Amino acid sequence: MYWNEIVGNTLIVLGVAMMLIGVVGVLRFRGFTMKVLSAAKIDTVAFLLLGFGVIFRSGIGWFSVKTLLLLFIVLFGSPIVSSQVLSRARQDGES
Repeated sequence: MYWNEIVGNTLIVLGVAMMLIGVVGVLRFRGFTMKVLSAAKIDTVAFLLLGFGVIFRSGIGWFSVKTLLLLFIVLFGSPIVSSQVLSRARQDGES
């Protein structure tokens, strides 16, 4: 096994563990705002770990470039989307 496979597998396992911890965390919170906040943060971090794990496993190439582009879109898009969801929920009286 090469070092890039070891690092990639480690990042993928950490990403999956982060998602499982996030699901438990979301289920434990009571308020809608806290659920959305924790889901957005955990999903972003877990997706980044999974993405970087896939990049390390695949090596340098077009697939890695496409995956990096997707990671940057999610990194910048997820906080904006969760902010808009919370803003709309506050307008509708949901907390």
